Amino acid sequence: MEVVVSTLRWPVEVYRELKAKAEQDGKSINQTVVECVKADMERGR
Repeated sequence: MEVVVSTLRWPVEVYRELKAKAEQDGKSINQTVVECVKADMERGR
């Protein structure tokens, strides 16, 4: 299943943290967000 989310509002601290993680991992911020959401869903939240 694929879901498209066009607009998400993030607290600036969360965005900066995700952006830094994406840059560190050499990935796009979008890919990093998708991975974080998937991991969160797997934990059952």
